[in-house]
Amino acid sequence: MKLNDNEIESYLREIKQSIVNDCGTAIEAYWDKFSKDKISAGFFAIPRLLFPEVDGLGSFITGQPMRTGLNIKTYLEKVMSQIDPRYLEFSSFIAFIYRNGLLHQHQPKRF
Repeated sequence: MKLNDNEIESYLREIKQSIVNDCGTAIEAYWDKFSKDKISAGFFAIPRLLFPEVDGLGSFITGQPMRTGLNIKTYLEKVMSQIDPRYLEFSSFIAFIYRNGLLHQHQPKRF
């Protein structure tokens, strides 16, 4: 299914708002917990919230929504590398440890 420009813009706004709402709220809750009890909690929650969005955004680039690893790697290489060029070098590694480890198991893969 091909989306028109308005549908794409709407989808991107939804993703942005989801990240702000979900991640922002989680960060505030974790900071509050740490500030009160000095207990760090939810260490993996933010990546678990972000990586499905990265996958979805990457699928816009690849055109292959069923290729999760490729989508994450492509988004990191094409978009995030504009912020930090190290994403070009480490995109496959990040996709592997987070997608395969954190999203399908309890924690990222260990090396």
